[in-house]
Amino acid sequence: MLLFGPQLFPAVGLAARSAFARGSRTLFGLALIVTLLLPVGSISAGLAAAAQAQPATGQAAEASTGGALVFPPAGDIKVDISGLHDDSGVVRVALFASVETYNNDHNTGMGAFRQIIAAPKNGAASVTFPAMPYGQYAVKMFHDRDNSGRFYRAPFGRPRVEYGVSNNPRTIHWIPAYKKAAISLDRAELIVPIRPEHEK
Repeated sequence: MLLFGPQLFPAVGLAARSAFARGSRTLFGLALIVTLLLPVGSISAGLAAAAQAQPATGQAAEASTGGALVFPPAGDIKVDISGLHDDSGVVRVALFASVETYNNDHNTGMGAFRQIIAAPKNGAASVTFPAMPYGQYAVKMFHDRDNSGRFYRAPFGRPRVEYGVSNNPRTIHWIPAYKKAAISLDRAELIVPIRPEHEK
């Protein structure tokens, strides 16, 4: 319930006393309307001025970027494999973006950032990982002759398949560490040649 009185609205109370003193109800009504509308008009004008001075966040972001989406730089990683014993089965090529996934894939590509399967021809195969963000990667491959997806090993862990990694580091019966296979993508196309180690 709203109460009107001299204590709450002095201007209204003064107008009311003058109106009643003269016996004019009309002047009282006008004084009440004017007194109540003046603050509303002042607030509306202030809000309008603030809206004009402060542009919308979306408009400011769009103006700062010119309305265009910005994508991080990216390039293609092309892996060229040569020197395979034969053209049986498939070649499995895996691209890794971290030490953890590289070390824990069981050499099958499990958990790799990207993986491609290619059919060898004339002892060679080529695959491309397109539009990869610039950064550090490593590549593993093996020749899956029976297309089983298994990386065969002899007792004591010696590989029984043709396998290789980026940079072609020399190894003795073991898969090279990530730091030896690491490559840096910083251009439109990075060519990674791999010549597999043959099973012993």
